[in-house]
Amino acid sequence: RKYAVRIMSPGYDPVETSVDFRREKALQPPLFHLTRSKGGVEIGSEPSGATFSLRSADGSVSRDGVTPKKILDLPTGKYSLSAKRGNWEVRDELEIGRGEVAQKSFAFVNAPVTVTSEPAGAQIIVDGTARGQTPLRVELSAEPHEVAAHFDGWPDEAQRIKVERDHENPVHFVFANGSVKITSAPVGATVIANGRDLGQTPLVIEEVKPGPVSYELRLAGYNPKSVPGRVEPQQQLFLAEHLEKSATPDPGQPWTNSLGMKFVAIGEIRISIWETRVQDYDAFCSATGRRRDPADFQQIPTHPVVRANWFDAMAFCQWLTEKERQENVLPDRQFYRLPTDVEWSAAVGLPKEGGATPEARDGKIRNEFPWGKQWPIPPGAGNYADKSVRSSERARGGVIENYSDGFAQTAPVGSFKPNALGIYDLGGNVWEWCAEGYKGKSASGTRDWGVLRGGSWATSKRMELQSSYRNVIDRNDRDVIYGFRCVLATQSDEGSENR
Repeated sequence: RKYAVRIMSPGYDPVETSVDFRREKALQPPLFHLTRSKGGVEIGSEPSGATFSLRSADGSVSRDGVTPKKILDLPTGKYSLSAKRGNWEVRDELEIGRGEVAQKSFAFVNAPVTVTSEPAGAQIIVDGTARGQTPLRVELSAEPHEVAAHFDGWPDEAQRIKVERDHENPVHFVFANGSVKITSAPVGATVIANGRDLGQTPLVIEEVKPGPVSYELRLAGYNPKSVPGRVEPQQQLFLAEHLEKSATPDPGQPWTNSLGMKFVAIGEIRISIWETRVQDYDAFCSATGRRRDPADFQQIPTHPVVRANWFDAMAFCQWLTEKERQENVLPDRQFYRLPTDVEWSAAVGLPKEGGATPEARDGKIRNEFPWGKQWPIPPGAGNYADKSVRSSERARGGVIENYSDGFAQTAPVGSFKPNALGIYDLGGNVWEWCAEGYKGKSASGTRDWGVLRGGSWATSKRMELQSSYRNVIDRNDRDVIYGFRCVLATQSDEGSENR
């Protein structure tokens, strides 16, 4: 068929033609010669007779002459234009459009400018040149100027003015003090500035020099807060701040809770940097009268707790939430829970798994391990089934040949290097319960297939060591290889604590 063709290039006139493909033989493409787009400019001055110089941005075009002048054969684009009359030179930029004639005129006339200040005696600088002290009257060219004023002890002030002919052009600077009024909730916070105690909120500070200011509010039991602002002459700046309890976690920041569990932010949640420890779980048991089922090997308080099923882990999270809310450590909207399967994946470095459920995501990403892509497992990667497990006769599925981590069973949390997010033991030590079931959300029945992630000190199979592997276990089961870690979430993000 026959096609219409339009050839365009910036700065050139477009070419319109057609190409006919109805012939059987091959078509030899034509050569198109593009013509540079052009426009014009009229240059004037008051009075006339000023010399001008016009230069294109790329330096390829230049024109010189005397005003008035009309130039009609200029290639389109950006130009710099300067005009000179005696020792007075003015510069400007303009752009030539296709088929257009730009208008540019320069006024070589002066107008009076009166500069005053309060108080008088300010040093005046016009366009970088000192012109005297206020009150001051000067003749300036009818164009924009930068007028600055300096008065000892105050910040410099500056104004940009457009001087107009046949007009009085007043400029006034005020070097007067302002004031600051500061309050806080709760009141009684100490106000600190430059290391000096200025008083307690609510507080009014008189005779403050104009310019930027910053005060620090300090109150026992609350996080210190900086309150910045800018004082204007003869005006009062109002500063107010709600103080946060010092134990409450700041959004997006690392945090340590009342049990010494440390958390780092991932998206909208915080996740514990290590698995829940024996000492954490013992505090829960002591407060609730629950009995901890100990391991059949020796553990110290900083080892991960084991023989905790999914319901034990959920009960711990609920208890810790209630405990810290009562202690005013947590606001009502924040709570502890188990990580979701997706959140656990984000922590281990698998943020883009496909599939709507743990079952759909199970094992889909291969050859990705908590330590990276290297195989065999590199030294110090984590607490897995090494040769010490064989010697203790606890190997359930074999051991990793030629690998030694120094621990026959569980290791103290944080014994190995953290990942890039600062999270420890996402591979090895103990399998970790996730919030939802293998097929999705939590089921109402007590017997349901739960999901554990990350492997344990007894794991040796390459498939199970992969970050995407899901261990599917009855939620009621307890074992010396099962444990959990907590996340801190916000109700508005999750909708419900029981989700």
